[in-house]
Amino acid sequence: MKKILLYAFTLCITFLASCSKDSSSNGGNGGGGSQTTGKRISEIYQSYTDKYYISYDNGLTWTLEDTYTSGNNLSEVWHWNNDKLISIDYYYQNQVDGTDNLYYNNAGLVSRIVYLYNGTESESVEISYNNNKFSQVKFYDEGLLESAYDITYSNNKIHQITCTYMYDDAKPMSKHGKQFFKNIFKTEEISPKDGTLPYVILTWTGNNLTRWQRYSSDNDYYSIYTYDNKNNPYYGGNSITSYVFVWGNTANMSQNNVLSETYYESGEINTNNYSYNYFENYPMQVHETYESIYQYPDYWNKYTSNYTDTYSYLTD
Repeated sequence: MKKILLYAFTLCITFLASCSKDSSSNGGNGGGGSQTTGKRISEIYQSYTDKYYISYDNGLTWTLEDTYTSGNNLSEVWHWNNDKLISIDYYYQNQVDGTDNLYYNNAGLVSRIVYLYNGTESESVEISYNNNKFSQVKFYDEGLLESAYDITYSNNKIHQITCTYMYDDAKPMSKHGKQFFKNIFKTEEISPKDGTLPYVILTWTGNNLTRWQRYSSDNDYYSIYTYDNKNNPYYGGNSITSYVFVWGNTANMSQNNVLSETYYESGEINTNNYSYNYFENYPMQVHETYESIYQYPDYWNKYTSNYTDTYSYLTD
């Protein structure tokens, strides 16, 4: 079987409401200051449609075999205390499926995130700072240290993220640890290189991440990013920056919105493209499309998935 992956991502955010405050901060680099960009997320709804096709002429024509549509379902509810993000409820089939509670140190910076499942602490994240900048993040699974990462800076920007500890030397298993590792290293499992655990180097142009590179036992891998000149609603403020960072979404820590990500590995080049509709210089709609094609001797299969996120915001 031969598999061809084709990616076309279109991002948008649908505004149901917005607030007028904007804040200045040092953005995606873990500093203090305001806790939010001024546009505080209230709820996120998600919907998706999956379609399955078959072709008997090498992809020249496709016949739709099956379709699944999820409907527009509540995905997240964000809770705030003024400008501080306090907790996020995650929903599955319109029922709470887990909650992140954020805790702050005396400097007003997020120092711990606790994930509750069925009302019980399942895992947690500890964030340390040096001069109000991220210095270390640790992931715990049922109280056991699972993985740890050191963060270093250059010119007040995150420059390197190094895995310093991994419980099983290959991959984390907790919800947050797994997601952070997957997003930071763009893989689910990785082995040490020359006896050392993997690390990534981030290169910034202004306040936007423009190059990401991984160093590990696998082939060195890098991505190049381009951006629009509009406001990224996830940029700025320690509350939301810490949340975005813990999920490993480093590009979302940029000041502007990603237009393309081109990534290179073992001679292969793949590009994700993003486009936006805007409202008051912020994204208005988010739509993501994924497509994969599988080639078999007698026929081809194609799978497409279309995701839509709808965001509502608090008003003052």
